[in-house]
Amino acid sequence: MNYDENDDDGVVEEVELYSSSRERQAYDDQATLYAIILATEHLERSYARDAITQQTYVQECNKLISQFRLAEKAALPKLKMNTETFMKLYQMDCPRAQERLLNMGVPEPIRHGTGETADVAV
Repeated sequence: MNYDENDDDGVVEEVELYSSSRERQAYDDQATLYAIILATEHLERSYARDAITQQTYVQECNKLISQFRLAEKAALPKLKMNTETFMKLYQMDCPRAQERLLNMGVPEPIRHGTGETADVAV
């Protein structure tokens, strides 16, 4: 992946975003983690506004929690930081996602033992 930039002579200079496939994979892992945190924040807001059903919320939340755990293990050890530091570094204002992913670890209806969750895998 390259970004072309014009220099003063009008010549296009190629700018390398990464120097190896390992470095590219590290950036991809960070991007995945970032996207999962952001998606969780949006899901939490949608559920709080009653914009999605409880069943859909639980299914999607379980999926995001599972994906988060994998992405966290892939991205953060390379950076030698935790998720809170990652979120601060990239100025992620996602308090609902932080609470759900880092503190609770389960969807809200399951945490409180309410709702019909028999059809949903935990």
